[in-house]
Amino acid sequence: SFATTATPEQARAASKAQVRKIKKPTAEKKEEASSFSGSVILSKNNSLYDHQDGTFYDGVGYEIDLNYKFSLGALATRVSYDQNVRNNYEDQSDFNDSPVIYSMNPFMFEGINETNMSMTPNITATIPISKKSVKYDQLQTSIVLGVGLGFTPKQVSPTGNFSFSFGLTAGRNLHRYEEDVNGAILNQYSSNQKMSVTYTLQSYSLNVSYTHKTRWSYINTIREGFELSEELAYEYSPAFAMAIGHTNSGAALKANGQDSNFTLVNEDDSVVYLYGAFNF
Repeated sequence: SFATTATPEQARAASKAQVRKIKKPTAEKKEEASSFSGSVILSKNNSLYDHQDGTFYDGVGYEIDLNYKFSLGALATRVSYDQNVRNNYEDQSDFNDSPVIYSMNPFMFEGINETNMSMTPNITATIPISKKSVKYDQLQTSIVLGVGLGFTPKQVSPTGNFSFSFGLTAGRNLHRYEEDVNGAILNQYSSNQKMSVTYTLQSYSLNVSYTHKTRWSYINTIREGFELSEELAYEYSPAFAMAIGHTNSGAALKANGQDSNFTLVNEDDSVVYLYGAFNF
């Protein structure tokens, strides 16, 4: 189900799935000069509301991102760990599954007026590491095909620039069994549809993104969900960036199966986060 309270996985989606690095010309030249790069990220993640009922999530995230660029594209992977700092939830602290992502070199197209358009196909394989995937779901791996479209300005404006991106993925999970150890039916197929808008002004950027999620189980039941996030980032230097943001995710429909569950802020599922990233 997509209707979950704040969890380490949800906090990770907020602070890690969209690490923002503001691309200034100096930073781009540094990346071109080296085929290997990476980031070390420390994040603080909290539920937006504390209902004093034991559901409040108070966590710290640790992450290392590694990227290798070569003539045929780029490889990327991530190792991350979420720590719940509340003593009564210590058992929820765990590593997250690690993705291995291959992205082809972008195909560049002439955009409209002063805008460039790029298309980047990619494929992701999952290395199961988390207790949930290994012990409970017995996930072997997942394979996800994706394509991203990006629209960026050709020239930097002193009043700031808008950029837009759209992404589509389709994937399959490979489990040892169709049910988890508790007898719940697992998801076999998945698809995400994401759109994002970013406004950049000098060393600041403001990003708003929305993702619609579709999951098909092994018995062909369909679950739909969403994730909405807003993030304000600041690049102190090409080597260091920090950001603050909010994310809200959940099922697309309420429990009655008819009414929309979409809200900008949800007192049960909203997570706020702060992170710092050291880029090398």
